Amino acid sequence: MKEAHILIPPGLGDVYWIIVKLEAFMQSREIEHCILHSWSSVPDRTKDFINRFSFCSAGDAHPMVLKDNRVLYKALNFTDDTYFVENHEGFDFLFWFNGALDAGKNLEREIMPEIETNWYPEMSVPDRENLFYEEYKEKYGDFLLSFYPTFGFYKTHWLPKLTLQKYYDLLKNIHDTFNLKIILSGLDSDIAPAEQLLEYDGGRILIDLTGKTDFTQLSALIRASTVFLGVPAGNTIYSTYIKQQTIMIWANRFLESFSLNACPPDSINQWYHSVWAEFFSEEHIMQLIWNIMLTNDPQLNLRYGSN
Repeated sequence: MKEAHILIPPGLGDVYWIIVKLEAFMQSREIEHCILHSWSSVPDRTKDFINRFSFCSAGDAHPMVLKDNRVLYKALNFTDDTYFVENHEGFDFLFWFNGALDAGKNLEREIMPEIETNWYPEMSVPDRENLFYEEYKEKYGDFLLSFYPTFGFYKTHWLPKLTLQKYYDLLKNIHDTFNLKIILSGLDSDIAPAEQLLEYDGGRILIDLTGKTDFTQLSALIRASTVFLGVPAGNTIYSTYIKQQTIMIWANRFLESFSLNACPPDSINQWYHSVWAEFFSEEHIMQLIWNIMLTNDPQLNLRYGSN
C-alpha cells in the first residue's frame, strides 16, 4: 500500500502514543506514507506535531464521524482491548490507544505488542523554533513553565484537591525560593484559570503567554525552561518525549499504571516526575525542583530550605 488514511483522536498526547508505533506498523504493512485524520476538530498544534515526521502528515478532520459513532467511541474509551480497527468509515485504519492506556494497559507489551514501540521517533525541528529558543533563553533566563486547566475532568478531579489559590501559592514559593521566573502557557481554553492566577498575583511574578503561542513557540518554551510543571496533557507528555525536565501532577481520574505507561519508560524519575493531587505536598515539589536545579548546576550555591 503506497498511502494509508488513518482515523485518530485529536489530542497531542493521543497522537504521540500512535506515532511511537506508527513507523514500525507501516513497515509491517509495507505502507509508504500515512495521512492522519482526526475525528473531531484538531488543534493546530497537533497538526504541526504530526507534520514534523517524515512518514506521516496531517489530513482533514472528520468531526461528523464522532457524532455518527458516539456509542462506538464510548465503548472504545472503556474497552481495554479495542484500539485498532481496519476499514472503518471509509478509512484504512482506526487507531485509538487512550482507552487501553486508561484501563492500565502497557503500550509496549499489551497494545499491538507485535509492533515495535519507538518512544523517540525522529522529528524535524524548524529553524524558527531554534530562533525562538534562543530568544526565550536570552529574554527570560531561568524559568519555570506552567499551566493549570480547569475544564472537564481537571475541574472534577484536580481542582477540589488543588485549588487555583493553592497552585498560585506554590508558584510564588517556587519563584521566591529559587529565583525562577514563572511563565504561564496553554491553549485558549486555559485562559480563564490563567486570568484567575494573574488576579491572585497582582502583577508581581507571573508572565502570561496563555493562548499566545503556536506549537513551534510552545516547543521552544518547553526546551528553554528549567522545568515544566503541569498536569497530564499533550504538552507535558510531549515534554517527556523531548527529554525536558517535567513534573506532572496526576489525580485519581487515572490509574497509577497510566502515569507510568503514558511517557517513555526511561524518562521516569530521570526527567519525568509524577506526583499526585490526592497526596499534594508543596515540599515534595520544591524538593524535586531543587534536585533538578542541582543536577543542572552542581556548583549551585543556593541551599534549599536553609534560612
